[in-house]
Amino acid sequence: MRRALAKVMETVSVKCSACKKSYRMPTFRYKYNQSRRAKFSFCSQKCRGRIFELIGFKKKTTWVSLRCFQCKKPFTVSQTNNYIRRRRGTKKTFCSVKCKTALQRLGGKSSTRWRGGRHAYPSLNGYIMLRIAPNQRMFEHRWVMQQHLRRPLKRGEVVHHINGNPSDNRIENLVVCKSAGFHSAIYHPKPHTRTGRFLPNKDESHALTH
Repeated sequence: MRRALAKVMETVSVKCSACKKSYRMPTFRYKYNQSRRAKFSFCSQKCRGRIFELIGFKKKTTWVSLRCFQCKKPFTVSQTNNYIRRRRGTKKTFCSVKCKTALQRLGGKSSTRWRGGRHAYPSLNGYIMLRIAPNQRMFEHRWVMQQHLRRPLKRGEVVHHINGNPSDNRIENLVVCKSAGFHSAIYHPKPHTRTGRFLPNKDESHALTH
């Protein structure tokens, strides 16, 4: 296996047909080009575009100057790519994948995919997921109740929505139940359910804590 990988990773020095600079090409790619009797070899897409413009296969590229959001260095992109960027509504531009990855690792508002930290996924059945820290998420109704009580919720405590709307996370619409059993008995009672150790009667008003 290692020999096969080493053979695939072998490279050959080739001269670019556009800028005349030498670069390294994988051996299997070089042999493939030789079998196809390829006349040109390019070190980048930019050099490839230059040759195609001279031959007449491609229109002359119009370059647009931009500034990298991370390293603040100027760089150029084609007018087509810049048009796609504006159509997508991209606000942050990067000169390389390295700069983009360095900023995304910070997370939060620094990320290019930041959308406010609130997400309503279809799989959550109407509940709102809130980003409270890098790589840490929590349901918004539980986070609001924690801030109101000024303590973390205990294991087993259930936060109930009074009006039945899981996306309405106002503190006036939230109530804390000590356990899932209390929550089921009071807000979702069944007609033939026996009361036991973990499922109290409806009369126990001390089950709720606001």
